[in-house]
Amino acid sequence: MHILMITPQPFFQPRGTPFSVYYRAKALTELGHSVDIVTYHLGEDVEITGARIVRAYSCPLIKSIKVGPSLKKVFLDFILFNKVFMMLVRNRYDCIHAHEEAVYFALILKKLFRLKVIYDMHSYLSQQMHNFMIPGRKIIAAIFKWLDRWAIRRADAVITICPDLSNIVTEIDESKFQVMIENSQVEPVSCNLSPSMSSDQPELGDLTGCGPVVLYAGTFEKYQGLSMLLDSIPLVLRVVSDVKFVLAGGQPGQITELQDRAASLKISDQVIFTGLLPHQTAGRYIEDADIVVSPRIAGTNTPLKVFTYLHGGKAMVVTDIYSHRQVLNDKTALLTAPDPVALAEGIITLLKDEQARDNLATRAREYYEANYGEEIYQNKLAKVIHYIEDISCNKACK
Repeated sequence: MHILMITPQPFFQPRGTPFSVYYRAKALTELGHSVDIVTYHLGEDVEITGARIVRAYSCPLIKSIKVGPSLKKVFLDFILFNKVFMMLVRNRYDCIHAHEEAVYFALILKKLFRLKVIYDMHSYLSQQMHNFMIPGRKIIAAIFKWLDRWAIRRADAVITICPDLSNIVTEIDESKFQVMIENSQVEPVSCNLSPSMSSDQPELGDLTGCGPVVLYAGTFEKYQGLSMLLDSIPLVLRVVSDVKFVLAGGQPGQITELQDRAASLKISDQVIFTGLLPHQTAGRYIEDADIVVSPRIAGTNTPLKVFTYLHGGKAMVVTDIYSHRQVLNDKTALLTAPDPVALAEGIITLLKDEQARDNLATRAREYYEANYGEEIYQNKLAKVIHYIEDISCNKACK
């Protein structure tokens, strides 16, 4: 099949949905399909054999875009819609694979170009308005809730990334064909970060002999709970004084805010902020860490970092919230209440018990291999494509 994949994000950037887009496109091409990825003018080029990246028209005034909803994103989506329309006029495709809100204009164009639409649902968009504290979010959330339900009913197939989203789809349309494909692939993505976003921090191996290392790797949005993590550090240091905390990721403004908080807590010497890292470097950081953490405080989607941690076979301390419980349990991670005291106690427990760390790490890796390997991932995606091929063939035969 020749597939038009639409992603309303900067592609590629090292964050959740762009990672998912990369792995979806890579798996589709390995299954024998060709993919055109239409995306914003922002992002770094990456190599995917059998796929090409097509960028929407450039908007020089917009040089970056934050995670989550924004007016900038609405503007770029209009530009992206125009590019998608022109791509459909000029090329013949077998289906559209639309990520997140791109499904809205994919469905608008569906009948005009007689194409099937796959909705890759990374979140319940109306829920995002609450997570990101958008002004007037109640009214906006109500609008998006209607749009979400409309998109689910009109799409030919839906891909979800976690049980919560799968349940939402079933509640809205229990007959809808859907497949849950977790963002579980972690093969390194080779791309170049712009100089302002790269890091000159030392490898974690350079910290060997300086005490144990606790690592967080991911975005620095408020719901990730990094302020709570910083608040827990003084409590940890009272018991294990030589531990280093490494926070990998984040935009410059977000890092500055957390650095100020660390200074006020008098823990700056024990906390290292790396900035954004190439995927390969982040992987080495995870490999070298003694403990990895996910202190998320809100949201229902399973964080992509959880699968990276599982694949790396690392001992995890995570907050005991639904977002984590969808994948993790007490055998694969140490789950704590989402507050600084409980988080600190969990970190201290694993820092002081090497055997417990090793046991969790072993079970984490075994769990990943049994449930989230590459072959399992490809088989799920193939199931979606086969369904689209079948309904397309049935319609043609009629």
